[in-house]
Amino acid sequence: MKEKYFTLFIFLIIICTVSFGQREFKDGYIITNEKDTVSGMILSRMDAFLTSGIQFKELKNDTLTESYAVTDLIGFRFKNGRTFERINYESDKLDTSVFAKRVVTGKYDLWVWRHSPRKTDFFLKNNINQKVAHLTQPERKTLYLEGKEYTQNDYRFIGNIIHVTDNEFKPSSRNHNLKYSEKRIIDQISLLNQEYEDKYPVNIYKEEIKYKYNVKIGIPFQSSPNVTEFTIGFFRREIKVEKNVNFSIIRGITYFGWHSANTYDGSYENGTKGHRWQLINILPIGVHYQGKHKTIKPYAYMGFGAAVLAMTDYQIVDYEDTGTKTSFFPFPTVYAGTGLKIRVGSNFLFAEYTPSTFFSTISLGFEF
Repeated sequence: MKEKYFTLFIFLIIICTVSFGQREFKDGYIITNEKDTVSGMILSRMDAFLTSGIQFKELKNDTLTESYAVTDLIGFRFKNGRTFERINYESDKLDTSVFAKRVVTGKYDLWVWRHSPRKTDFFLKNNINQKVAHLTQPERKTLYLEGKEYTQNDYRFIGNIIHVTDNEFKPSSRNHNLKYSEKRIIDQISLLNQEYEDKYPVNIYKEEIKYKYNVKIGIPFQSSPNVTEFTIGFFRREIKVEKNVNFSIIRGITYFGWHSANTYDGSYENGTKGHRWQLINILPIGVHYQGKHKTIKPYAYMGFGAAVLAMTDYQIVDYEDTGTKTSFFPFPTVYAGTGLKIRVGSNFLFAEYTPSTFFSTISLGFEF
């Protein structure tokens, strides 16, 4: 057993010495304040890191890059259609500018401004009357009147949409018709645009989604003599790279195997003796979060799934081994794991600890 952990320890030391960092530039162009279009490559990052400026180079092999602040450009666009434009707005009675991403085009244009992965604003423009509104996250205020506590909801963003659309948007209920969320607001503006599609072509930007695949093999954290135990797993992560590369949805399947080489020794009259257990655990959906460091990333995930356990046991009757019998037991599971990833080029090697009702494991794997 000690030899197994020693091997894992040595392997971790080796992979720590071959890690690399990587920055990804993608084809696109910038539009200068003089309205000149310059083709080249833009450093691709999460939206929240592109709102105040970008890094740009004209040729792929250029080692030096130019930095452009929001005041230096009208906008920029990646080859896949991801478009940012400079939006001017008033904040605390001061004129401010940000790069916001255009997500809907039509009679009504909509831009999303992600301050961070958790905070999002919108800018809405009517291309007929040129009205513009800045939509912000509603705030809830707690009021105390006559000794009682009340919650006051702020629905100004709905009023702003009504104003820009000249009352074309008519919520049936302020409390239930439109929730402040990216999906619902984008869907609502897209729906309003459909009526004017002949005159104002509608375009809805679909954000880039990347998939990462994990393969791992593990051994139990503790083992017994003459027993073989191991686990093999395959997972897929769905990452909305423009919104948050650290948060993702994970799905997968794991196989656990347990086999005892011990045979019946005649020590009891009737009963069963474990011979081989096999467990298949399916994770239909889970949540995965990883650290922000470029090279070394701690991570953790958890989800709810279902498993089937196949137990093959020796059947003991009157001190005799009468053969084996396999029984199947389906049951729900809570699947979780935590570990550390080490970047190797554009991929990762990782070590993971996975707790389990039957046996906890320590695994090594590769993410690609």
